[in-house]
Amino acid sequence: MIVNIFFGLILVVAGIAMLKFNYQISNMFSHNNWFERNFGSGATYIAFQLLGILVSLYGVFLILGLHDNIIGFLLSPITNVMER
Repeated sequence: MIVNIFFGLILVVAGIAMLKFNYQISNMFSHNNWFERNFGSGATYIAFQLLGILVSLYGVFLILGLHDNIIGFLLSPITNVMER
C-alpha cells in the first residue's frame, strides 16, 4: 500500500511536470511528423499534454487503489474475446 502511494505520487508529479514543461519536452524529443501531418500544426504539444493528463490520472488511481479495476475495465473487451 505504501509502495502504491509512493509510485502514485511520483506519477502525479511526473504528469504535472509534463503539463508544465510540454514545450521543452516536445523540443527535446523533436516533433512527431505523424501527429503534425494528421492532426495539424502543434499537435505534438497536445499529445504531450494528453499523455501528462493520463499519467497524472493513473497516478491518482494508483494512490486510491483503483488501478486494477480501471485497467481490467479498459481491457475487458480483449479479455472477453480471448476467453471464447
